[in-house]
Amino acid sequence: MSVVSNQMGPEGAAMTPSGYNIKKCAIAAVGSSNSLDITNIVTSLSFVESLYSPTVICRISIQDSANLVEDFPLIGQEKIHIILERKDFSDDADPKRIELRLMVTEYPLYGKDETKPNVSAITLNAISEHAYFMSLNEVTRSFDGPLLDEIEKLLTENGVTEKNLDKPIDGITAAKGVIPRMKSIQALEWFRSRTVNEPESPLYVYQTIDGKVHLKFYSELIKEKVYGKYEDNRFFSFDAQSLADYKQRARRILSCASNLRFGKLFQSQAGAYASSMETIDIATKTSNTKDYGYNIEEMPRIGNQPFTAEAKISDKSLNEKYDARTSRVSLNSLAFGVSKNTNELRASYEQKNRSFTECLETMTHEIKIYGDYKFNPGKMIDITFPKAVDPQENEDEEYIDKSMSGKYIVTAVTHTFTKGEYYINARVKRDSLGIEV
Repeated sequence: MSVVSNQMGPEGAAMTPSGYNIKKCAIAAVGSSNSLDITNIVTSLSFVESLYSPTVICRISIQDSANLVEDFPLIGQEKIHIILERKDFSDDADPKRIELRLMVTEYPLYGKDETKPNVSAITLNAISEHAYFMSLNEVTRSFDGPLLDEIEKLLTENGVTEKNLDKPIDGITAAKGVIPRMKSIQALEWFRSRTVNEPESPLYVYQTIDGKVHLKFYSELIKEKVYGKYEDNRFFSFDAQSLADYKQRARRILSCASNLRFGKLFQSQAGAYASSMETIDIATKTSNTKDYGYNIEEMPRIGNQPFTAEAKISDKSLNEKYDARTSRVSLNSLAFGVSKNTNELRASYEQKNRSFTECLETMTHEIKIYGDYKFNPGKMIDITFPKAVDPQENEDEEYIDKSMSGKYIVTAVTHTFTKGEYYINARVKRDSLGIEV
Protein backbone atom coordinates (compact mmCIF):
# COMPACT_ATOMS: atom_id res chain seq x y z
CA MET A 1 0.00 0.00 0.00
CA SER A 2 1.35 3.41 -0.90
CA VAL A 3 1.99 5.78 1.99
CA VAL A 4 0.68 8.58 -0.22
CA SER A 5 -2.11 7.76 -2.65
CA ASN A 6 -1.85 8.33 -6.37
CA GLN A 7 -4.34 11.19 -6.07
CA MET A 8 -2.01 13.55 -4.16
CA GLY A 9 -0.42 16.58 -5.87
CA PRO A 10 3.19 17.78 -5.65
CA GLU A 11 2.30 20.29 -2.92
CA GLY A 12 0.87 17.56 -0.71
CA ALA A 13 -2.77 18.46 -1.41
CA ALA A 14 -5.36 15.94 -2.59
CA MET A 15 -6.12 16.41 -6.28
CA THR A 16 -9.38 14.45 -5.88
CA PRO A 17 -11.37 13.63 -2.70
CA SER A 18 -10.02 10.05 -2.88
CA GLY A 19 -6.49 11.21 -2.04
CA TYR A 20 -4.93 10.41 1.34
CA ASN A 21 -1.63 10.39 3.19
CA ILE A 22 -0.76 7.74 5.79
CA LYS A 23 1.87 9.30 8.03
CA LYS A 24 2.17 6.32 10.34
CA CYS A 25 0.83 2.81 10.90
CA ALA A 26 2.83 1.14 13.66
CA ILE A 27 2.34 -2.01 15.72
CA ALA A 28 3.74 -2.61 19.21
CA ALA A 29 3.42 -5.28 21.85
CA VAL A 30 1.34 -4.27 24.88
CA GLY A 31 3.65 -2.99 27.61
CA SER A 32 6.58 -2.60 25.21
CA SER A 33 8.19 0.61 23.96
CA ASN A 34 9.42 -1.12 20.82
CA SER A 35 7.22 -0.66 17.77
CA LEU A 36 7.39 -1.63 14.12
CA ASP A 37 6.21 0.64 11.31
CA ILE A 38 4.14 -1.55 8.97
CA THR A 39 2.87 1.22 6.69
CA ASN A 40 4.58 -0.09 3.58
CA ILE A 41 3.20 -3.63 3.92
CA VAL A 42 -0.42 -2.60 4.58
CA THR A 43 -2.55 -3.45 1.55
CA SER A 44 -5.89 -2.24 2.92
CA LEU A 45 -7.01 -0.12 5.86
CA SER A 46 -10.58 0.54 6.96
CA PHE A 47 -12.38 2.19 9.88
CA VAL A 48 -15.99 1.45 10.81
CA GLU A 49 -18.00 4.03 12.76
CA SER A 50 -21.58 3.45 13.85
CA LEU A 51 -24.24 5.39 15.71
CA TYR A 52 -24.82 2.15 17.64
CA SER A 53 -21.20 1.46 18.67
CA PRO A 54 -19.11 3.15 21.41
CA THR A 55 -15.90 2.32 19.54
CA VAL A 56 -14.34 2.69 16.13
CA ILE A 57 -13.47 -0.70 14.61
CA CYS A 58 -10.33 -0.91 12.49
CA ARG A 59 -9.42 -3.63 10.00
CA ILE A 60 -5.90 -3.84 8.53
CA SER A 61 -4.75 -6.22 5.81
CA ILE A 62 -1.02 -6.93 5.61
CA GLN A 63 1.15 -8.58 2.98
CA ASP A 64 4.01 -10.18 4.90
CA SER A 65 7.19 -11.35 3.18
CA ALA A 66 9.51 -10.80 6.17
CA ASN A 67 8.19 -13.47 8.57
CA LEU A 68 6.48 -10.83 10.72
CA VAL A 69 4.32 -13.36 12.58
CA GLU A 70 7.29 -15.24 14.04
CA ASP A 71 10.05 -12.62 14.21
CA PHE A 72 8.10 -9.68 15.66
CA PRO A 73 6.24 -11.78 17.00
CA LEU A 74 2.46 -11.41 16.67
CA ILE A 75 0.74 -12.97 19.69
CA GLY A 76 -2.63 -11.15 19.81
CA GLN A 77 -1.60 -8.57 22.43
CA GLU A 78 -0.59 -5.70 20.18
CA LYS A 79 -1.33 -1.99 20.01
CA ILE A 80 -1.84 -0.06 16.78
CA HIS A 81 -0.92 3.60 16.28
CA ILE A 82 -2.27 5.24 13.12
CA ILE A 83 -1.83 8.81 11.86
CA LEU A 84 -3.62 10.04 8.72
CA GLU A 85 -3.29 13.46 7.13
CA ARG A 86 -4.91 15.15 4.19
CA LYS A 87 -4.94 18.63 2.77
CA ASP A 88 -7.84 19.45 0.50
CA PHE A 89 -7.34 20.78 -3.01
CA SER A 90 -6.21 24.45 -2.95
CA ASP A 91 -6.75 24.59 0.81
CA ASP A 92 -4.41 27.00 2.61
CA ALA A 93 -5.40 25.67 6.03
CA ASP A 94 -3.35 23.10 7.94
CA PRO A 95 -3.87 19.48 6.86
CA LYS A 96 -6.70 17.53 8.49
CA ARG A 97 -5.17 15.04 10.89
CA ILE A 98 -6.56 11.82 12.34
CA GLU A 99 -4.65 10.00 15.10
CA LEU A 100 -5.92 6.79 16.67
CA ARG A 101 -4.48 4.38 19.22
CA LEU A 102 -6.13 0.98 19.07
CA MET A 103 -5.76 -2.51 20.53
CA VAL A 104 -5.85 -5.71 18.50
CA THR A 105 -8.80 -8.01 19.20
CA GLU A 106 -8.20 -10.79 16.69
CA TYR A 107 -6.40 -11.99 13.58
CA PRO A 108 -9.37 -13.45 11.68
CA LEU A 109 -7.64 -14.21 8.39
CA TYR A 110 -4.30 -15.76 7.45
CA GLY A 111 -3.40 -17.25 4.11
CA LYS A 112 -0.78 -17.93 1.45
CA ASP A 113 -0.77 -17.01 -2.23
CA GLU A 114 -0.53 -20.21 -4.29
CA THR A 115 1.87 -18.53 -6.71
CA LYS A 116 3.93 -16.91 -3.90
CA PRO A 117 4.31 -19.39 -1.04
CA ASN A 118 6.82 -17.13 0.72
CA VAL A 119 4.25 -14.33 1.05
CA SER A 120 1.55 -14.35 3.73
CA ALA A 121 -1.68 -12.37 3.87
CA ILE A 122 -2.78 -11.35 7.37
CA THR A 123 -5.85 -9.44 8.51
CA LEU A 124 -6.19 -7.95 11.98
CA ASN A 125 -9.09 -6.25 13.75
CA ALA A 126 -8.63 -3.58 16.42
CA ILE A 127 -10.83 -1.41 18.64
CA SER A 128 -10.29 1.66 20.78
CA GLU A 129 -8.46 1.25 24.06
CA HIS A 130 -11.43 2.26 26.23
CA ALA A 131 -13.68 -0.34 24.56
CA TYR A 132 -10.99 -3.01 25.03
CA PHE A 133 -10.74 -2.20 28.75
CA MET A 134 -14.53 -2.04 29.15
CA SER A 135 -14.86 -5.49 27.59
CA LEU A 136 -12.60 -6.95 30.33
CA ASN A 137 -13.44 -4.89 33.41
CA GLU A 138 -16.42 -5.92 35.53
CA VAL A 139 -18.46 -3.43 37.50
CA THR A 140 -21.04 -3.73 40.26
CA ARG A 141 -22.02 -0.78 42.43
CA SER A 142 -24.95 1.28 43.58
CA PHE A 143 -26.05 4.41 41.74
CA ASP A 144 -28.40 7.25 42.59
CA GLY A 145 -28.85 10.13 40.18
CA PRO A 146 -28.83 11.03 36.48
CA LEU A 147 -28.07 8.11 34.20
CA LEU A 148 -25.97 10.38 31.97
CA ASP A 149 -23.55 10.78 34.87
CA GLU A 150 -23.24 7.01 35.21
CA ILE A 151 -22.47 6.66 31.50
CA GLU A 152 -19.81 9.38 31.73
CA LYS A 153 -18.30 7.68 34.78
CA LEU A 154 -18.05 4.33 32.99
CA LEU A 155 -16.29 5.96 30.03
CA THR A 156 -13.84 8.12 31.97
CA GLU A 157 -12.80 5.38 34.40
CA ASN A 158 -11.89 3.27 31.37
CA GLY A 159 -9.65 5.84 29.73
CA VAL A 160 -11.85 8.34 27.84
CA THR A 161 -10.60 11.84 28.66
CA GLU A 162 -12.87 14.83 29.20
CA LYS A 163 -11.31 16.36 26.08
CA ASN A 164 -12.56 13.46 23.97
CA LEU A 165 -16.03 13.25 25.52
CA ASP A 166 -18.91 15.12 23.87
CA LYS A 167 -21.66 15.03 26.48
CA PRO A 168 -25.17 16.61 26.48
CA ILE A 169 -26.76 18.14 29.54
CA ASP A 170 -30.47 17.63 28.84
CA GLY A 171 -31.14 14.07 30.00
CA ILE A 172 -34.19 13.73 32.25
CA THR A 173 -33.80 10.14 33.45
CA ALA A 174 -32.50 9.61 36.98
CA ALA A 175 -32.85 6.50 39.11
CA LYS A 176 -31.58 4.64 42.13
CA GLY A 177 -30.41 1.07 42.10
CA VAL A 178 -27.51 -1.34 41.78
CA ILE A 179 -25.56 -2.25 38.67
CA PRO A 180 -25.69 -6.06 38.60
CA ARG A 181 -22.26 -7.61 38.10
CA MET A 182 -21.50 -7.22 34.41
CA LYS A 183 -18.81 -6.03 32.03
CA SER A 184 -18.46 -2.25 31.84
CA ILE A 185 -19.38 -2.30 28.13
CA GLN A 186 -22.64 -4.08 29.02
CA ALA A 187 -23.35 -1.63 31.85
CA LEU A 188 -22.87 1.23 29.38
CA GLU A 189 -25.56 -0.21 27.11
CA TRP A 190 -27.79 -0.94 30.12
CA PHE A 191 -27.77 2.73 31.11
CA ARG A 192 -27.91 4.02 27.52
CA SER A 193 -31.08 2.08 26.72
CA ARG A 194 -32.83 3.69 29.72
CA THR A 195 -31.69 7.28 29.10
CA VAL A 196 -33.96 9.80 27.37
CA ASN A 197 -34.33 13.58 27.15
CA GLU A 198 -37.42 15.81 27.33
CA PRO A 199 -38.96 14.61 24.00
CA GLU A 200 -38.27 11.03 25.26
CA SER A 201 -35.92 10.35 22.35
CA PRO A 202 -33.14 7.72 22.61
CA LEU A 203 -29.51 8.38 23.45
CA TYR A 204 -26.69 7.21 21.19
CA VAL A 205 -23.15 6.62 22.45
CA TYR A 206 -20.70 6.40 19.56
CA GLN A 207 -17.12 7.14 18.60
CA THR A 208 -15.85 8.85 15.45
CA ILE A 209 -12.42 8.54 13.80
CA ASP A 210 -11.25 11.79 15.36
CA GLY A 211 -11.19 9.84 18.65
CA LYS A 212 -14.14 11.62 20.26
CA VAL A 213 -16.90 9.70 22.03
CA HIS A 214 -20.28 11.37 21.52
CA LEU A 215 -23.38 11.16 23.71
CA LYS A 216 -26.20 12.51 21.54
CA PHE A 217 -29.98 12.38 21.78
CA TYR A 218 -31.88 11.62 18.60
CA SER A 219 -34.14 14.68 18.85
CA GLU A 220 -31.02 16.87 18.83
CA LEU A 221 -29.32 15.03 15.96
CA ILE A 222 -32.27 15.67 13.64
CA LYS A 223 -31.97 19.41 14.33
CA GLU A 224 -28.33 19.53 13.25
CA LYS A 225 -27.31 21.81 10.41
CA VAL A 226 -26.94 19.97 7.10
CA TYR A 227 -23.31 18.91 6.73
CA GLY A 228 -23.39 18.61 2.95
CA LYS A 229 -25.58 18.14 -0.11
CA TYR A 230 -25.02 15.01 -2.22
CA GLU A 231 -26.32 14.13 -5.65
CA ASP A 232 -26.99 10.69 -7.13
CA ASN A 233 -25.41 11.24 -10.52
CA ARG A 234 -22.91 9.33 -12.62
CA PHE A 235 -21.48 12.06 -14.85
CA PHE A 236 -18.85 14.76 -14.28
CA SER A 237 -18.81 18.08 -16.10
CA PHE A 238 -15.51 19.78 -15.20
CA ASP A 239 -11.88 19.34 -16.18
CA ALA A 240 -10.16 16.59 -14.21
CA GLN A 241 -8.10 17.64 -11.16
CA SER A 242 -9.51 21.18 -11.20
CA LEU A 243 -11.03 22.87 -8.14
CA ALA A 244 -14.51 22.67 -9.68
CA ASP A 245 -13.98 18.97 -10.40
CA TYR A 246 -12.82 18.38 -6.80
CA LYS A 247 -15.93 20.05 -5.36
CA GLN A 248 -18.23 18.16 -7.70
CA ARG A 249 -16.67 14.80 -6.84
CA ALA A 250 -16.83 15.56 -3.11
CA ARG A 251 -20.63 15.77 -3.32
CA ARG A 252 -21.22 12.94 -5.79
CA ILE A 253 -22.87 9.63 -4.85
CA LEU A 254 -21.01 6.95 -6.77
CA SER A 255 -23.44 4.11 -6.05
CA CYS A 256 -26.60 3.59 -4.03
CA ALA A 257 -28.59 0.58 -2.85
CA SER A 258 -31.82 1.14 -0.94
CA ASN A 259 -34.12 -0.61 1.51
CA LEU A 260 -37.53 1.02 1.24
CA ARG A 261 -39.62 -0.17 4.16
CA PHE A 262 -42.86 1.28 2.82
CA GLY A 263 -44.73 -1.74 4.15
CA LYS A 264 -45.69 -0.84 7.72
CA LEU A 265 -46.28 -4.31 9.14
CA PHE A 266 -42.87 -4.98 10.68
CA GLN A 267 -42.41 -1.47 12.06
CA SER A 268 -45.89 -1.68 13.61
CA GLN A 269 -45.00 -4.99 15.24
CA ALA A 270 -41.86 -3.37 16.67
CA GLY A 271 -43.89 -0.56 18.27
CA ALA A 272 -43.11 2.27 15.87
CA TYR A 273 -46.62 3.72 15.75
CA ALA A 274 -48.52 2.25 18.70
CA SER A 275 -47.87 -0.02 21.64
CA SER A 276 -49.22 -1.16 24.97
CA MET A 277 -47.37 -1.32 28.30
CA GLU A 278 -48.74 -3.62 31.02
CA THR A 279 -47.34 -3.10 34.52
CA ILE A 280 -47.79 -4.96 37.80
CA ASP A 281 -46.73 -3.16 40.96
CA ILE A 282 -45.83 -5.75 43.61
CA ALA A 283 -45.67 -3.05 46.32
CA THR A 284 -49.24 -1.84 45.91
CA LYS A 285 -50.66 -5.02 44.36
CA THR A 286 -52.04 -3.08 41.41
CA SER A 287 -51.87 -3.45 37.64
CA ASN A 288 -52.11 -0.88 34.89
CA THR A 289 -52.12 -0.67 31.09
CA LYS A 290 -50.65 2.32 29.28
CA ASP A 291 -51.36 2.83 25.57
CA TYR A 292 -49.08 4.85 23.30
CA GLY A 293 -49.99 6.22 19.88
CA TYR A 294 -47.74 8.15 17.48
CA ASN A 295 -48.84 11.80 17.30
CA ILE A 296 -48.41 12.90 13.68
CA GLU A 297 -48.84 16.58 14.60
CA GLU A 298 -46.30 16.72 17.45
CA MET A 299 -43.68 13.98 16.99
CA PRO A 300 -40.23 15.42 16.12
CA ARG A 301 -38.88 13.92 12.88
CA ILE A 302 -36.73 14.59 9.83
CA GLY A 303 -39.33 14.79 7.05
CA ASN A 304 -43.07 14.32 6.64
CA GLN A 305 -45.17 11.79 8.54
CA PRO A 306 -44.17 8.10 8.26
CA PHE A 307 -47.73 6.89 7.57
CA THR A 308 -51.22 8.18 6.89
CA ALA A 309 -53.92 7.94 9.53
CA GLU A 310 -56.49 7.73 6.75
CA ALA A 311 -55.61 4.09 6.08
CA LYS A 312 -57.58 1.89 8.48
CA ILE A 313 -57.00 -1.65 9.78
CA SER A 314 -60.23 -2.98 11.38
CA ASP A 315 -61.48 0.62 11.54
CA LYS A 316 -58.30 1.78 13.31
CA SER A 317 -55.28 3.70 12.04
CA LEU A 318 -51.77 2.38 12.73
CA ASN A 319 -51.32 4.71 15.72
CA GLU A 320 -54.44 3.23 17.31
CA LYS A 321 -53.37 -0.44 17.00
CA TYR A 322 -51.99 -0.59 20.55
CA ASP A 323 -51.85 -4.38 20.64
CA ALA A 324 -49.38 -4.45 17.72
CA ARG A 325 -46.66 -4.44 20.39
CA THR A 326 -47.17 -5.31 24.06
CA SER A 327 -44.51 -5.01 26.77
CA ARG A 328 -44.79 -6.17 30.37
CA VAL A 329 -42.85 -4.68 33.28
CA SER A 330 -42.83 -5.59 36.96
CA LEU A 331 -42.67 -2.60 39.33
CA ASN A 332 -41.87 -2.05 42.99
CA SER A 333 -42.83 1.58 43.53
CA LEU A 334 -41.91 1.53 47.24
CA ALA A 335 -38.40 0.12 46.78
CA PHE A 336 -36.61 3.45 47.24
CA GLY A 337 -39.26 5.78 48.56
CA VAL A 338 -39.47 8.84 46.28
CA SER A 339 -36.57 7.71 44.06
CA LYS A 340 -37.35 5.78 40.89
CA ASN A 341 -35.82 2.47 39.94
CA THR A 342 -34.92 1.60 36.34
CA ASN A 343 -38.08 -0.45 35.77
CA GLU A 344 -40.14 2.64 36.54
CA LEU A 345 -38.13 4.49 33.88
CA ARG A 346 -39.01 1.74 31.39
CA ALA A 347 -42.69 2.04 32.23
CA SER A 348 -42.58 5.82 31.86
CA TYR A 349 -40.49 6.29 28.70
CA GLU A 350 -39.89 3.06 26.81
CA GLN A 351 -42.83 3.27 24.39
CA LYS A 352 -42.08 6.66 22.85
CA ASN A 353 -38.35 5.94 23.00
CA ARG A 354 -38.97 2.76 21.01
CA SER A 355 -41.11 4.68 18.52
CA PHE A 356 -38.21 7.02 17.70
CA THR A 357 -35.88 4.06 17.18
CA GLU A 358 -38.19 1.99 14.99
CA CYS A 359 -39.39 4.91 12.86
CA LEU A 360 -35.78 5.52 11.85
CA GLU A 361 -36.05 2.30 9.79
CA THR A 362 -38.59 3.92 7.43
CA MET A 363 -36.07 4.52 4.63
CA THR A 364 -32.46 3.34 4.34
CA HIS A 365 -29.82 3.89 1.66
CA GLU A 366 -26.33 2.40 1.36
CA ILE A 367 -24.27 5.00 -0.50
CA LYS A 368 -20.68 5.18 -1.72
CA ILE A 369 -18.92 8.55 -1.91
CA TYR A 370 -15.38 9.88 -2.11
CA GLY A 371 -13.37 10.08 1.11
CA ASP A 372 -14.00 12.69 3.80
CA TYR A 373 -12.57 12.47 7.35
CA LYS A 374 -15.44 14.59 8.68
CA PHE A 375 -18.24 12.50 7.20
CA ASN A 376 -19.27 10.67 10.37
CA PRO A 377 -22.32 9.10 12.06
CA GLY A 378 -24.71 11.65 13.51
CA LYS A 379 -24.26 14.07 10.60
CA MET A 380 -27.33 15.30 8.73
CA ILE A 381 -26.99 15.29 4.95
CA ASP A 382 -29.24 16.28 2.04
CA ILE A 383 -29.51 13.89 -0.92
CA THR A 384 -30.94 14.63 -4.35
CA PHE A 385 -32.19 11.67 -6.39
CA PRO A 386 -33.15 12.11 -10.06
CA LYS A 387 -36.70 11.36 -11.10
CA ALA A 388 -37.21 8.10 -13.02
CA VAL A 389 -38.08 9.83 -16.30
CA ASP A 390 -36.23 10.83 -19.43
CA PRO A 391 -35.29 14.51 -18.88
CA GLN A 392 -35.36 15.19 -22.62
CA GLU A 393 -38.99 14.09 -22.76
CA ASN A 394 -39.98 16.20 -19.74
CA GLU A 395 -38.07 19.46 -20.15
CA ASP A 396 -40.69 21.47 -18.27
CA GLU A 397 -40.77 19.10 -15.28
CA GLU A 398 -38.51 19.32 -12.24
CA TYR A 399 -35.97 16.52 -12.49
CA ILE A 400 -35.98 15.58 -8.78
CA ASP A 401 -37.58 12.58 -7.08
CA LYS A 402 -39.20 14.30 -4.11
CA SER A 403 -40.23 11.05 -2.44
CA MET A 404 -36.58 9.93 -2.11
CA SER A 405 -34.74 13.24 -1.97
CA GLY A 406 -34.28 15.23 1.21
CA LYS A 407 -32.57 15.03 4.57
CA TYR A 408 -31.09 11.84 6.00
CA ILE A 409 -29.11 11.07 9.14
CA VAL A 410 -25.83 9.17 8.78
CA THR A 411 -25.92 6.07 11.01
CA ALA A 412 -22.83 4.11 9.90
CA VAL A 413 -19.66 4.89 7.94
CA THR A 414 -16.83 2.70 6.64
CA HIS A 415 -13.70 4.62 5.62
CA THR A 416 -11.65 2.45 3.25
CA PHE A 417 -8.09 3.12 2.07
CA THR A 418 -6.97 0.64 -0.57
CA LYS A 419 -5.27 0.53 -3.98
CA GLY A 420 -4.17 4.12 -3.63
CA GLU A 421 -7.65 5.58 -3.12
CA TYR A 422 -9.96 6.53 -0.25
CA TYR A 423 -13.71 5.93 -0.38
CA ILE A 424 -16.61 5.91 2.06
CA ASN A 425 -19.49 3.45 2.27
CA ALA A 426 -22.23 4.91 4.43
CA ARG A 427 -25.66 3.94 5.68
CA VAL A 428 -28.13 6.81 5.86
CA LYS A 429 -31.65 6.65 7.27
CA ARG A 430 -34.82 8.69 7.53
CA ASP A 431 -37.69 8.36 10.01
CA SER A 432 -40.45 9.54 7.66
CA LEU A 433 -41.50 9.87 4.05
CA GLY A 434 -40.29 12.53 1.64
CA ILE A 435 -43.78 13.51 0.54
CA GLU A 436 -47.01 14.24 2.35
CA VAL A 437 -49.54 11.41 2.46
